Amino acid sequence: MPATPNYDVCVIGSGAAGGVMAKQLCEAGAKVVLLEAGQEVKHTDLRSHCMPYDMQFRGFRGEKQDPFYPADIRNTIRYHDSDDVSADRIRVLGGRTMHWNAVVLRFAEQDFRERSLSGVEEDWPIGYADVAPDYDRVERTIGVCGQDDKLEILPAGPSYLPPIPMRCSEQILKRSVNPMGLKVIPVRKAADAASRRAPGVALLRPLHGRVRCVGDLLHAGRHASQGVCHGQSDAANQRDRARDSD
Repeated sequence: MPATPNYDVCVIGSGAAGGVMAKQLCEAGAKVVLLEAGQEVKHTDLRSHCMPYDMQFRGFRGEKQDPFYPADIRNTIRYHDSDDVSADRIRVLGGRTMHWNAVVLRFAEQDFRERSLSGVEEDWPIGYADVAPDYDRVERTIGVCGQDDKLEILPAGPSYLPPIPMRCSEQILKRSVNPMGLKVIPVRKAADAASRRAPGVALLRPLHGRVRCVGDLLHAGRHASQGVCHGQSDAANQRDRARDSD
């Protein structure tokens, strides 16, 4: 970066909100600096795809999540003479999207009107119709797989990728509960954004006769803010990243 750069906008934090904001601003032509306190974890350094036998302690010492939790965060907060309370704060480029489970569900219309319908919380000043176009746009951007299950409580969008096939246990559950009028539906996940940008990348690879979800998703890292939003912002040549260690 130049010694005295000038920017139109400074976005603090590179997670879901910061990543999307930086992307939108860059695409609109703004010069943006994205400020992040954590380091960048390369896709090749992610361990979530590892099997237990690939790790020294077989995953029992938190090896999979180590890249996201620097030692200074773990040791910053301590509790004495109290219940066992731990601090969960990620410091890494991409924020919580770097170990997000990638499940993407929409709020329904009634979720915006809890006070009116159930007498709890407060009604939102907006409704589902106001945010539906934003749901559509984000789902296209991150590549959500799934389907319209015709459920009022779970609105659907127009552009889903094919759903993940159900496992044997899920098929058995579906057959068992169908007579009760209950539905078992495919999950909606940001599961294929990488393959659309990098042909040949298979995110949902069969393993021992079943589908691995979170591990392979994180191995590709493309459902995270780092891979989806930051990469497109870089392509717009309008954004710089700066690390703030304080």
